[in-house]
Amino acid sequence: ACCIILMRYIHRELTVDDFEGKERIFIVTNEYESRQPKFGNIDGYGSKPFTDEQGYSAIEASADFHLMNDDFITKDERKYNCQTMIVSDNFLDILPFQLISGKKTMESPNDVIISQKFAQKLFGNEHPIGQTFLSSANKMVTVVGVADTESPRSSFDFELLLPISHKGSEWSLMFFTLARIKPGYDYQALNQKEEIVDLSAQNFSLQPFRSQLFPLKDFYFNTTINDLWTRHGNKQNVIVLGIIIVLLLGVGLFNYTNIHTVLTLKRGREFGIKKVFGAGKGPVFVQLWTENLLIVFAALMFTGLLVEVVSVLLASWLDMKELAHDYTFTLTVMGGFLLLLPLLVTIYPFLRYALSAPITSLRSVSGSRESIAIRMSFLFLQYVLTLTLLIVAVYFNRHLQFLQNTPTGFRSERILYAQLINRNQYNQGSREHKNYEEIWKSQNSFYKQKLDECPFIEKWTPNRSESILYNTSSQYTIINDKDESQKLLVRFVGKNYFDIHDLKFTDGSMPELKRDASNYKVVLNKAAMKAFGYQKASEAFVRSEEPL
Repeated sequence: ACCIILMRYIHRELTVDDFEGKERIFIVTNEYESRQPKFGNIDGYGSKPFTDEQGYSAIEASADFHLMNDDFITKDERKYNCQTMIVSDNFLDILPFQLISGKKTMESPNDVIISQKFAQKLFGNEHPIGQTFLSSANKMVTVVGVADTESPRSSFDFELLLPISHKGSEWSLMFFTLARIKPGYDYQALNQKEEIVDLSAQNFSLQPFRSQLFPLKDFYFNTTINDLWTRHGNKQNVIVLGIIIVLLLGVGLFNYTNIHTVLTLKRGREFGIKKVFGAGKGPVFVQLWTENLLIVFAALMFTGLLVEVVSVLLASWLDMKELAHDYTFTLTVMGGFLLLLPLLVTIYPFLRYALSAPITSLRSVSGSRESIAIRMSFLFLQYVLTLTLLIVAVYFNRHLQFLQNTPTGFRSERILYAQLINRNQYNQGSREHKNYEEIWKSQNSFYKQKLDECPFIEKWTPNRSESILYNTSSQYTIINDKDESQKLLVRFVGKNYFDIHDLKFTDGSMPELKRDASNYKVVLNKAAMKAFGYQKASEAFVRSEEPL
């Protein structure tokens, strides 16, 4: 049961983005010389990317998208947080999610497609097609389709699909591209042909880059592309769990085989008498195999019940969608166990008795040195595997205790993160809107006043949403005055950030904060100071490889 639960999890992880034709689906990325690659767009750079030697485009179809994990909708005067993707009309032609009901085309700017889970959350048992609600752009939208986002699971997880035409040119967002290449093209050859695009003359903050195609089938376990929005897996975890499955199966198999061998040895006279009376090898094998088959079948009946009960509990307690019901895979694995396990444990007793002389079986060899040596070998292997599992369990338990109980070095109690203003600034319109700055300042002033007046808040500070997340998106290459570089996690914070987290200065003091381009100040922690070889703050001078 334990092995099946782990195998179900691994299977779900390995089949993410398992769409039909996935070998020809790619994500367009921008590759930089000294930065991690980022999502890119196939258009807008004044060139025609991904063409063959004759100049023909290798792209069969492409769709633009933007992911927003912090979006919301309003239904019956109640707000619901949701993961939204703004997409081209042909997005579902590139990523063919299965539709449970409705249609996959959003013909009107106010047509939307939602996930099955989000439909259940919003409408319960009501039929979702034709239902309406307010988008975060304060526009009424109509549900025209319901998509199954779990079969298969995708790196591009969404609850709501909005067409780009919903706001048209008013989106103040960067759109990225998914592309499907034509059959017969080698994406690596196309990538090698791409030339460097240098837009630094138009915008100093843009580094030269090269457009590349990244395979969707390899994206889920990828750690090189810098993005905040998509779902990712951990291949090392899958490998570790795979090893644990092998160890668990090994312990169980040797344990069962050892017990079964002892019982079979005690039945030596039975097989000897059968051979004397003319029983051939076939009947002996069939008898042993049938006995094991019935035992394993009975065990699997209990196993199936246990797997489903435990999976439901784990999925609920740990919020692990990966352990959701997958009856087809579970029945396939159980069928494999039913065929292989009885065969494996039957082989030794069959060879031991079916191929021995009848007189040898009649003498009952249960106490012979040979049989004892074989049983001791089984026991030795069983104990080695069991000890290995115990060591692994103790190691992971100690590591978990370390993560849970080691002091962080800063205060974390009674600190909350609240998103008061939507990151994507739907309600402000585009930056070209003539009242944009006035609206933005008005909202900021409103929230500042409310936060200052709230009696339950001791201190507060504005913070970028990326600063909350521990990921590589905030890593920058920082260089010291000796031209030595280090990858550092950079956070943009206000003065109160240090007071809220009770962060103390061991050297130097809090710099005076001014909105002055010439007044660049940074704070380094002890680890960064040590990495650069500095002893005092007065001797530390660093710069960023790219504008912060």
